[in-house]
Amino acid sequence: MKKFFVIAILCLIPISFVGAEQTNISLEKHWYFGGGFNYSFENFKDEMDIGDWDNTYGFDLKAGYFFSEYFALEAMFQYLDDFEHSESGVIYSPPYYYSYEYDADVSLYNFTINGKGFIPIKGIVKPYGILGFGYAWGEAKQKLRIGIISDTNTEKESDLCGRIGAGLDIFLSKQFALEGEVSYFMGFNDIDNVRYTSLSLNAIVLF
Repeated sequence: MKKFFVIAILCLIPISFVGAEQTNISLEKHWYFGGGFNYSFENFKDEMDIGDWDNTYGFDLKAGYFFSEYFALEAMFQYLDDFEHSESGVIYSPPYYYSYEYDADVSLYNFTINGKGFIPIKGIVKPYGILGFGYAWGEAKQKLRIGIISDTNTEKESDLCGRIGAGLDIFLSKQFALEGEVSYFMGFNDIDNVRYTSLSLNAIVLF
């Protein structure tokens, strides 16, 4: 999955040069909607920084409006499947040795309002920067087994969040574009330890 997203986003680079000077796309006063898939890498901090977590994937849904050639405002929903962490080993408590297994899963979804600032260049390629704020909901599950004793704990938290990143819209027609985006998500307050980086590949329709 990771290789797919990296290859797909890299493929946008040569596509962006095909016909880049052949036509000019006007973005001003257009609504748009779209969505696609993301692949995310954890950057957890503090008590959640407990070792290696598996990366995860999810999907994006978005809708917005171009106020001008340089600025758009969008509403975005993002869902992520579980980040997973597992470890096992042996604990020595004299005079005995005990085997242990520890598993943790973190799932997350969020909604943000994003401002997108576009570099004003002609052609089908539209680079942009993005800054957004919103609200996120998460669930963490932990299971610990030591010998024959096991315990499971589940916590749910929600709070404010933000994202910052950059992307590239490549218009294959006046109504349709492919979008590659890299963004960094950060939680605030109760979810301050939740941080991750996403690679997203989306399809956008203008109307």
